[in-house]
Amino acid sequence: MSSSSSSLFAQELKKCLSGAQLTPADAVEALNDAGFPVTDKTFSYWLQGYFLPRSEAAFPMIVLLESICNASGNTLSNALFYDLSSGKAFVPGESLSSDVVNLQVPRRPSKVAGYLDNYFDHVEETTDWDADMIRKVIKDEVRISADYKTAIHKTTNIALIPQAPNPSMQVSWIYEEGDKPLDGEYVMDVQGARITYQEVDEDKGIVTFSMNLSLDDVDTVPGQLHTISYTWGNTYEKPRNRICGRIFPWELDFYSCTVIFEGEPPKDVGYVVLSPYEDEAGEPLSVTPLEVTNGIAKMSAENFGEVSGYIRYIR
Repeated sequence: MSSSSSSLFAQELKKCLSGAQLTPADAVEALNDAGFPVTDKTFSYWLQGYFLPRSEAAFPMIVLLESICNASGNTLSNALFYDLSSGKAFVPGESLSSDVVNLQVPRRPSKVAGYLDNYFDHVEETTDWDADMIRKVIKDEVRISADYKTAIHKTTNIALIPQAPNPSMQVSWIYEEGDKPLDGEYVMDVQGARITYQEVDEDKGIVTFSMNLSLDDVDTVPGQLHTISYTWGNTYEKPRNRICGRIFPWELDFYSCTVIFEGEPPKDVGYVVLSPYEDEAGEPLSVTPLEVTNGIAKMSAENFGEVSGYIRYIR
């Protein structure tokens, strides 16, 4: 079995319980009272670093646990995300539970406002929504060159495997006019899945890249969380004042974005959220200032989605 030192979640969970002066039994009782059935044995495994919460309710449950322990800064959520995306199983050859999971009914994503939204229409129409994995957590990491003309993105998704044949994940992003894929490659690396097809469409100078990512049979366990990551890069003709623009057509349990500025960091950085409704004026719904420490800006949010958002910076 894995040692507790190999599970960041186990370490942070111990710290949270100690700081709140709670016993494992106290935490288990509070979780069960709130409708999250957890046994003493399961919680003990988490503390030992042998297993991780992997159910559909994993992140909502951990958010509640943070509240129970008065933990700040998404401490446990970030630790769980780190462990789930590390590629380590933390499960020594067996599943903690063989219970059948009643998954939520897949739904089409909400239509989110914005002039770029229409460019995703073809992707939406061709996606098999019954087989599409249910995204629960997304983490974006972006590295911007010193001249602000090159950006390398890595996106990590933690998603629920649906009860459908051949589960997959449909992924797409846009290159605005003047943008180009780095070194002519639309995607540089994929982990946790394999590309079954890629498609590039162009309309009025806007290029939409999409790909379908499929799981191998060995990774297909309905009701379990699965991690998929992919890396891509793009170049700009002129420096921009925003990065990591996203349309979130569904609500996530957890979202985080990290931007690394390789050169002189900008003076002012913030995360901008736009209203999802087309009858709104298009003004920012909120702008959250972000601190830049050692050239790095970070944001994270729980229960985040059905909005458009991006990192904005002033040099």
